[in-house]
Amino acid sequence: MIINGNETSQVLDNLDSNTLYDVSLTAIYPDNKESDDVSDSVRTLVGPGPSNLRFSNISANSLQIDWDHGTPAVELYKLTWVPSGGTDKKEMIINGNETSQVLDNLNPDTLYNVTLTGIYPDKTETDEVSASESTYGDG
Repeated sequence: MIINGNETSQVLDNLDSNTLYDVSLTAIYPDNKESDDVSDSVRTLVGPGPSNLRFSNISANSLQIDWDHGTPAVELYKLTWVPSGGTDKKEMIINGNETSQVLDNLNPDTLYNVTLTGIYPDKTETDEVSASESTYGDG
């Protein structure tokens, strides 16, 4: 792109998330001669992670987790859950086009801390989103 000579910055938009870009800048003088390039490489930030983590279809031994996609560039999701105050952390990998997962074989009347992270094709991860919910008691 050509930028006016009195500009000192330029926004590059419609870039891919978490992608390395090589950027070069060359001055063009009134006689159309060009300066040596000044260049650098910069990686765009990781895109938004999943959001709006919520629960439905709660029973004594299962929870359904639903969420909204952060970006279509996510290839997989990593879902983790652990009883509050517990150490029995479990994890599963879910296809990136999913927006729902049922957790079963849970303990009745137990608060679970649930975390969801998006994973890009290069294995970098988005920020996580987390929420907590209790299963119902047996009675």
